[in-house]
Amino acid sequence: MKHILIVDDSNMYCIIAKNALEGNYRISLAHSGKEALDFLEKEIPDLILMDIEMPGMNGKEAIRQIKLHKEWSKIPVIFLSAISEQETEVECLELGADDFIAKPFKPLIMTSRVSKILELYELRKDLEHQLMRRTQQMEIATLKSLTDALTGLHNRDYLEKRLQELLDERCAGALFMIDLDNFKEINDTYGHAQGDVALKRIGQALVSAAQNGEPCARIGGDEYAVFGVGYTQKDAENFAKDFLYTLERLNKTDPETY
Repeated sequence: MKHILIVDDSNMYCIIAKNALEGNYRISLAHSGKEALDFLEKEIPDLILMDIEMPGMNGKEAIRQIKLHKEWSKIPVIFLSAISEQETEVECLELGADDFIAKPFKPLIMTSRVSKILELYELRKDLEHQLMRRTQQMEIATLKSLTDALTGLHNRDYLEKRLQELLDERCAGALFMIDLDNFKEINDTYGHAQGDVALKRIGQALVSAAQNGEPCARIGGDEYAVFGVGYTQKDAENFAKDFLYTLERLNKTDPETY
């Protein structure tokens, strides 16, 4: 059941609104803007019906605070007010209110307005959820299209795109090209499964040596590439040494894999 918070310093209007709504909604009451904010600290309703003129913190001040709060900002707010000037209604809408109902209100009209606003917010939430899911699916698809399925490294398409970006930015650095010698012999002697292990191990060693997030890619069957952004000759030498050391350590850890 949807939960509605009614905020009004008039007990009469609170009772009228509550009686009109409580058959279809769970109702909570507050009698000032400050009470409403205190309530929101404990529980977040699905909609707020709020008077404008109240002692202490009025409705306008309260909605300003609500819209500044990350968890409250999307709660729909409908103003109830005896002030019926057009300027007041426009101001309330500009503050973020979703509707404005003039007092004295007819219960049937108020319940209809409340129902419509809740329906719109449910539709908006559903659309936002669909958009988020679609965005996530597109991000996953994009990531897969730029990732080598076997090693988890970037693929050739990603590397070419990234290198073009770096060239456009006039970034200097060092490009490493790695090609495994006699890789076919591993497949022929130990089988393709062990060949895959060898390819993965090369990828592990590259990622381990590339500690600054350099783009590492498998660009072909047994070919790899790494671009060290801003690398000097000394940086390049250190990277090569780290890579060979890491690869040797991995081989010693599991020497019988291939």
